[in-house]
Amino acid sequence: YRVSSDKKPELGVKGLVKLDDIAVAMKGDQPLLKLPSLQVNASDLEFFAQRFLFDAITIDGLELFVSRNAKGEWMYSHLLPPTKNEAKEKLPQTDSVKKAAGPQALIRIAAFNFNDGIVHFSDALPTGGFKGTATGIDASVTDFTTEPGKSSNFDLSMLLDQETSSIADGSLSLTPLTATVSTELSGLKLQRGWPYLSQFLTSSVKGTIDISSEATYTKENGLSITQGKFLATGLSARYGDKDGFDLARFEVNGSGYNQKENSIGADEIKLSKGTATISRELDDSLSILSLLKKQPPSQAGPGKEGRRPAAPKASLAKGEKPAKAFSFRFKKILIDKLSTAF
Repeated sequence: YRVSSDKKPELGVKGLVKLDDIAVAMKGDQPLLKLPSLQVNASDLEFFAQRFLFDAITIDGLELFVSRNAKGEWMYSHLLPPTKNEAKEKLPQTDSVKKAAGPQALIRIAAFNFNDGIVHFSDALPTGGFKGTATGIDASVTDFTTEPGKSSNFDLSMLLDQETSSIADGSLSLTPLTATVSTELSGLKLQRGWPYLSQFLTSSVKGTIDISSEATYTKENGLSITQGKFLATGLSARYGDKDGFDLARFEVNGSGYNQKENSIGADEIKLSKGTATISRELDDSLSILSLLKKQPPSQAGPGKEGRRPAAPKASLAKGEKPAKAFSFRFKKILIDKLSTAF
């Protein structure tokens, strides 16, 4: 700590902080988290100058318990008492307020490592409830910084319910906000998501899904997804009285999305080796449509049944261009060895 007559006071801290065998539980001894080891190696923390430099931050074996009850309340909503100002809207910050807040803090983390994490997830809100576990969570970030124009690299991997692998890596810059991400998800079982899909479907859909894509985000162009690949194998569902479909492979290759152009597309869509039966119901609808659950109509005011209120037109900011009309393009659609009966 330094004080001088011609300079502002200085407070600097450096050193190693290590925590072992941390456990946090909620009321009723419900576990919230377990942390075997946390290590923070600080090279220079200048609090008054808002300059925080870390050589390494390492988290080993974190185990987190995440849950939601049937009322839709997350477990962390009970950690803090409700505040009296919850109902008050936050006022937008003006330029003068931002200037009064001072310059943005500088944060640098040369290496961040998250090793062998576990997340237990329990959700009582959907019908039947849902439980899942993510294990082997490994993540690393190198050269993280809040400096404008500089980016950091990251990677993430985990195993969901011991059968679905998820991998992601890329780069991130905070100022300006830009990101590139490569993702890959393999071995996802559709039937595991039935508690959530049951809100939209009348019958369970079985199958295994693999997904991969490249994504970029910039403030100027928004979100862009390229090199998308979607593969579903062993798809099957039953609907109507005795109808259903069985499909060996459903592929979408070379898919993409462009937020600025408001468009989606794919180089190829392919359906291979399957059977499907479709019937006409007594109300003249097709049986396959019964797979979709009818959503309750939105409540309308007296004398306005069946009429949907028009959405208000969004006003454009000065210099802002109106959004482009949505468009799509599929270059090739292939059907191979698919038999149908009507």
